[in-house]
Amino acid sequence: MTTIRTRDTETQDWRAPRVPEREELVHDEPGRVLMGSALGCDVCYRSFWYRLTRSTVTRAYFLRVKHGGGEESILFAHEGDPLVKIAAALDSDGRFFLFAELMRVYNDGKERGERETARTYVNAFAQGRLKKRKARGQNVYRVHIEPEHNPLFDH
Repeated sequence: MTTIRTRDTETQDWRAPRVPEREELVHDEPGRVLMGSALGCDVCYRSFWYRLTRSTVTRAYFLRVKHGGGEESILFAHEGDPLVKIAAALDSDGRFFLFAELMRVYNDGKERGERETARTYVNAFAQGRLKKRKARGQNVYRVHIEPEHNPLFDH
């Protein structure tokens, strides 16, 4: 097993994601440079800063990141979830790269879901199955997609 080696962590306060009121900081993982990656060169992750926070109200854990594109946060786990213990057992570099991978997987899934939803609505619109109806007495529209008609089951 290869040991992860890093250098040059960035710890300037302005780079860190904010910790909202009613949350406490659990793990703080500033950006760093991964030395000797599989690419054969150093890879800079200094523009990413991850923080794991815990709500003092709900006891839920949130993964927060700040990078060049701004700040993001996702629900990480709930009190007692094994993922919290796994993160605590890792060293700082392991935790940093765990957080980075979880955020990448989350964003990939979110983008895929958005693309598939958009494709569903475009296809429904093109086929005339996208329907809207105004809610009675309200300034609200209800939108739904009618199911595709299957000639084998239509009577």
